[in-house]
Amino acid sequence: MGIIYKNGNSVSDGKVATNSLDIKTDELVSLVGGFVVKASGTTGKIEGVSKTGKVFPATNQTVQKEKVVIINDYDLRLKLTTDAAITEADVGSSFTINTNQTVDVASIGASGQVRLEEVLTGTVGLFSIN
Repeated sequence: MGIIYKNGNSVSDGKVATNSLDIKTDELVSLVGGFVVKASGTTGKIEGVSKTGKVFPATNQTVQKEKVVIINDYDLRLKLTTDAAITEADVGSSFTINTNQTVDVASIGASGQVRLEEVLTGTVGLFSIN
């Protein structure tokens, strides 16, 4: 995944990571129960992109309370790979994210976690966060 930063990106002071979270820099993240998790189709709204890469302790939520720094902005653009072909006709549609952080093309619809802004290749697009 690649990230294209636009003017005005905001960086959070960090949110507490869920127990045993293994996160890489530039992965999409959501909040579940107030704790940061890797984004997928089951985690709901995407909060942004992690600027922290590490494996968090098994007791992080209650003991260490270490945080993930998150980039979030309405103008953030993400270069994401899709799990099937996309076309210009799909621009403007919304999709959900798979557990491996690819875009689930079968989830196309009016609502979702990310919105296709531009097709770069048959399986790579420029997306915004919904």
